[in-house]
Amino acid sequence: MTFVSLSRASELYDFASRLQVGWHRVEHALFREFSKATQSLLRRLGDMSRDEFWQGSLGPLRRYRFYLNVLPVPFSDPSVLQSAGTTGLASQVDVVTSLYPSYAGQYSEAVAMLAELMGTDDAPLLEAIRQATDTENSCLLLTSRTIHRVLSSSPTVRLPHGMMYLPHSDLRDESFEQIVVCGPLAWFPDWILASPRAPRIDVVRYGWLRDRAALEPVFVGGLGVPVKSEAEAPNADPEDLLEPSELVLRIDWDDMYRRFSSSADDTDEQEEAFLVLARLVLLEGGWASYAQEGSSRLIISLEDGARPRLKRVQTAEIQPGSFLLLRTAGGGDLIRP
Repeated sequence: MTFVSLSRASELYDFASRLQVGWHRVEHALFREFSKATQSLLRRLGDMSRDEFWQGSLGPLRRYRFYLNVLPVPFSDPSVLQSAGTTGLASQVDVVTSLYPSYAGQYSEAVAMLAELMGTDDAPLLEAIRQATDTENSCLLLTSRTIHRVLSSSPTVRLPHGMMYLPHSDLRDESFEQIVVCGPLAWFPDWILASPRAPRIDVVRYGWLRDRAALEPVFVGGLGVPVKSEAEAPNADPEDLLEPSELVLRIDWDDMYRRFSSSADDTDEQEEAFLVLARLVLLEGGWASYAQEGSSRLIISLEDGARPRLKRVQTAEIQPGSFLLLRTAGGGDLIRP
């Protein structure tokens, strides 16, 4: 349980009682059509979209779509293009045409729109954030540390003067005059509005995404201005909205299990096989490694002045952004995707 001081609790109550919430619905015709075309193909494929072929073919489109919904960068941002893995899609159209001709038209159309987007410097989320921000003591709130790292490596982002950016997990102990949420509230925990860290919160997101319903305040008398749901907000057509959950990049754990689980149960060596509790740690570049619960792993510390650079941490203490030291030969549990 986390305890807060009386002064901190008073500050949070003051923020909640004075909270003003601004909605900023952003539009971009081509990105809207690309987002909906990608989702239409996914829905048509159904369970087939989980096949290895379609995961590889649609992965770059889905990653690009998600990143550009949560990052205030131009559509041509090189960090996003690299993270999404958009190279080689033109040749993939030929492969889809050969193997799945009935889906080739939709796939080709989505890839063509993606190529057009990558050639433009439009940055509608960034422009909306600039217009919504009117204080230097402000914070841009991001969905995760992974998104934070992509934004940190971007050479194109130009946030308003004085604005810092944080993943929502790092916001609890902070206070600002204004917080700008990048993306629909459905991608953020309830306390962002229910127990706000600023008296003013602006939500900037694309207009074709449905948002969640209004929240109840944690403090009595909180939420000085009612928070409208997407259905209550003006100019919202429920039939023309995508669910935020449809855009989120998820790990298919069933597929992971099928591909990486031990085959010992199908051999004559069943008596030598045993189960252990472990976590699957996803690594950069599409790799992964099992980390047994209750054991420790070596990590490399890059903090200034850290000595020694190598230190052991418990499996449960491994965090996003940690640098694990792993073997590349001679055994071990490093696995390929």
